Amino acid sequence: MSVNRLFYTVKLTSSLLKEYKYNLSEITDITKANKQKRPITFEDCLKAGLIISLSDSQMLKTIRDITNHDIDKELLEEWYLERDRLKKSKNNTQKKRRRIKELQNKIYDMMYIPEYITVVMEDVKDYERIFKKGFKFMGRKYKRISCSASQARVSTIAFVTEDIKDEVRKKLDNGRDLSHPLAATKYNAYFGLYSSASRPVTKPRYCIVPDYNSHQDVTLDYAIETDWEQDDILEERIIDTEFNRFDGCGIVSPSMAEQWGKDLGEDYTPCQFVLRYAFTKGLVSIFDFVEWCRDELEGIKPEEEKYLITDIYGKTIDLREVDVILTESMAKMWDSWESQESFEDNCIKNGIEWRITKYTPKYDKECSTMNYQYLQTLKLNDEDIKNICQDTIEYLQGVTYDNKEYALLFLMGEGMDEEDLKKFIINSDNYWLKSLILDDNLFNDKYTKEKIRDMIIRKIELACLGRIVVNGNYQFLIADPFAFMQFITGQEVTGILDDGEFYSQFWEKKGVKEISCQRSPLCWRAETVIAKNKF
Repeated sequence: MSVNRLFYTVKLTSSLLKEYKYNLSEITDITKANKQKRPITFEDCLKAGLIISLSDSQMLKTIRDITNHDIDKELLEEWYLERDRLKKSKNNTQKKRRRIKELQNKIYDMMYIPEYITVVMEDVKDYERIFKKGFKFMGRKYKRISCSASQARVSTIAFVTEDIKDEVRKKLDNGRDLSHPLAATKYNAYFGLYSSASRPVTKPRYCIVPDYNSHQDVTLDYAIETDWEQDDILEERIIDTEFNRFDGCGIVSPSMAEQWGKDLGEDYTPCQFVLRYAFTKGLVSIFDFVEWCRDELEGIKPEEEKYLITDIYGKTIDLREVDVILTESMAKMWDSWESQESFEDNCIKNGIEWRITKYTPKYDKECSTMNYQYLQTLKLNDEDIKNICQDTIEYLQGVTYDNKEYALLFLMGEGMDEEDLKKFIINSDNYWLKSLILDDNLFNDKYTKEKIRDMIIRKIELACLGRIVVNGNYQFLIADPFAFMQFITGQEVTGILDDGEFYSQFWEKKGVKEISCQRSPLCWRAETVIAKNKF
C-alpha cells in the first residue's frame, strides 16, 4: 500500500486571536533580559501545539499550485525512511538526535502549508469580527475561504492568505456561471467539499444522467409542534412522498475500479468509492454496465442502440466509451456549465482532480461497537438484553495475564495487520504497550498489570453506557444498480429487490436473513430498519 504523507498547517482558536487583538505575529522573548519582541516561528507554533497534520485535499493542492509549492515525493520518502531507521536504532548519540531533528525539519519545511489556517470559533462575535476583517498571523493577512460540513460540526472555519484568496476561489469555482441562482448555504456546503481529505486517482471517461424520482406512500411519525413548555404531538400518518431513488449513487466499470485500486496503492480492487470532483460528491459502485446492456437488452433494442443513453445535457452517449456514470444529485452544479465538455475543460485548466475520500476495505470487520443511540431504538426485554451483552461479557472475561495473545488483541483492537503494527511501533507514543508487544515478559510487571486492569475497568464503564460489542459492521449502502440501468436505458424500473429487502453478501455467507440496520448519527427511531436479506 502506498504511503499517504500528511501536510502540516496552523490551527488557532478565536479566543487566542482576540487576546492578541487579531494580530498574532510577534511574541515576547522571555530569554532576553529586556523581554524583546520577536517574530513568531514555526518552532514556536510547534511548542505551543498550534501545528496540526492534515491529509491532502483539493484545497491544499490548489494552494500549492498557486504558490508553486512542489512536493518531491522521492526525496520526502528518503527523509522519512532515514528518520524512521534512526529512531529504531539502539544507539542514542547526540549526533543521531541531531540528524533526526534535521530530517524532521526538512519534512516540516516541505509539508508545511503556511497559506492555510483553520480557526475554532468559540464565540459568535469573534466570528463576526474575523469574517469581516480577517486576522494577521506571522505577518500575513488571512481571510475566510470555506467551511465544510465536518468543519462546521466542530465550529471550525478555513482561512487563506489574502494575497491568494481570490485566485483560490476563482480556480475552485471552476469557470461556473456566477449568475446562476444558488442559495448561499448550498454554495458554502458544495465549496467546502474541496477540503475533504482525499487522494487523486486516474481521470475516467464519464457522463452525467438525470435523477430518477418516484412517489410512494410511506408510514411516518408526523410531528405537530406545540408550546415551548409542552412536548410535540406525534401522529402516525401515511403520506405520499417523492423519493430520489439513486440519490448520490453512481456506478463505475470493473476496469476503472481496478485502476483506482492501483492508484490508491492497494493489492485488491475496492467495490465502492466515495469520490470528489468539482462540486461533485457521492458513491460509485462496481457494476459492469456494458455487460448489462448486452445481456438485459437482448431482443429489446437493436444491437446498435443497446449501449446508447441520453445524458443530462441531452447528448447521446455510448456506454462502451464510458468508465463512470454520475447522477444529477452527485454533480451538484452541473447546470452552471453549458456542456460537459466546458465543465471538463475548466477542470483541466484549474487543476481539479478526480479524488477518492473513502473506499471499501479488503476485508469486512466481524464486530462493531454499539452506542446508546442505536440501543434506545430497539425493543428489548430482559432476556434480549442478556443476549446482546453476552459477547461483551465474554470479551472482557477473556482478558487474563496467562493468555498473552488474547490480552494483546484486547489492547490493540480489531483489524490490525502487519503493516498497522509496524506503524504503531514506529509512531506511537504508547511506550508501555510497544514494550509489551516486543517483550511479553512484561506481562509479569506490576505497572503493566495495573494498566491492563485500568483498561478493563474503562471498557466496563463504557459498556454500561452502551458501548457493547456486537456481531456487525459498517457497510456502504447503495441503490439497486439493476434498477439504475433500467432507468437510464429507458426501461420500466422494477429492480431486483422488493420493498423492505436488501442484499449483503457478508450476511449471506453467515446465513443471516434479517438484519437491524442503523445510520450514524442516529437521530430518530425511524432510522432503525429491520431489513430482509434476499438470497
